[in-house]
Amino acid sequence: ESWLLKRLVHALTAEVGFFVPEFHSHPLYFHPSVPNHKCDLCRNKTGQVYRCPLCDWDACPACFNKKDRSTGEGVLRGDKGVKSGGALTTSQYFRRGLKLALPQLPLF
Repeated sequence: ESWLLKRLVHALTAEVGFFVPEFHSHPLYFHPSVPNHKCDLCRNKTGQVYRCPLCDWDACPACFNKKDRSTGEGVLRGDKGVKSGGALTTSQYFRRGLKLALPQLPLF
């Protein structure tokens, strides 16, 4: 009976996870005691992490609470800050590639 009650309480209070797409592409789950882990953003050792079980990505509570786009993953960073990387069509992607390759053609 206690095992069934424990499973019921766990199922009813299970954490859904935090999904912040500009910070990480999967939901993150809080783990209060994880020994010997480093934050993937600031590289500090921490015992409490927000963890992605799909790709083994960890963020300490300090970095997670910042939720700064410039420190998140999957963003384009330039000299003028974070660039928005919208979806490109095939022709836009091809034109950008040609634009990068054209100055190098005299070398061949």
